[in-house]
Amino acid sequence: MKKRDAGAVVQLWAPEDLLARFVLIMWALSNGDEELARAHAKLMTMLSEVKLHRRLFREAAEAGSEEEYKLALLKLFYYSI
Repeated sequence: MKKRDAGAVVQLWAPEDLLARFVLIMWALSNGDEELARAHAKLMTMLSEVKLHRRLFREAAEAGSEEEYKLALLKLFYYSI
């Protein structure tokens, strides 16, 4: 686990909608920070009031393999667009 800066903490609490959270997950992954991307997914799992959103983000947060993770992100992408 690496040390987080204030920017990561602000990112975790700033967005409230599905698309904004998905964009931050993609941003974290593009910067090579899979741990932060999973943290975004876990937080959205807890905060979302929509059952489908919770399920899709839970799939991303709990994916065991890289293939499962990519599939979960693909589902989120198609749902949010």
